[in-house]
Amino acid sequence: QLIGRDKLEGWINSQFANGAVYAVDYGLPKPETIDMSSLSGLMSLLNPPAKAKRTTGPAIAVLYATGEIAGDSSAAAGLLAALTPTTMRKAIRTAVDDPNIKAIVLRVDSPGGSASASDEIWAMLKEADKKKPVTVSMGHMAASGGYYIACAGRRITADPATITGSI
Repeated sequence: QLIGRDKLEGWINSQFANGAVYAVDYGLPKPETIDMSSLSGLMSLLNPPAKAKRTTGPAIAVLYATGEIAGDSSAAAGLLAALTPTTMRKAIRTAVDDPNIKAIVLRVDSPGGSASASDEIWAMLKEADKKKPVTVSMGHMAASGGYYIACAGRRITADPATITGSI
């Protein structure tokens, strides 16, 4: 069954007794804002940042697969700032190991890249799906390897303007 973006939030809220709370920055540190014009602002530089707060209730993890897909060796060599199996493995493991996370949404915005890295990421997502359902949301582009990793999800949602496809 297809559902439009306009009805998606209502459907998600209907799945939980008390509705849903949307945390688009789950597990990410809050951006640091420092007032450099005051002594207290300067002193705050000496205090280490607090860890990002995590929810204590049921949640859905949103993992971002953004950018060109590259093998770990290409990224390690400094050739690309890219989506790699290592970065995805860490994000997937965090979501799977967190008992509060009940499902994973993979947000794909990638033109593709390395076939072997894409296959490795696809396999990780299929394995994660055995423990927690994986659903895919396509952004502006999900082409080639981006499309391939999207196929690991149980369902794929794409905007009519999403550039998608594979050879």
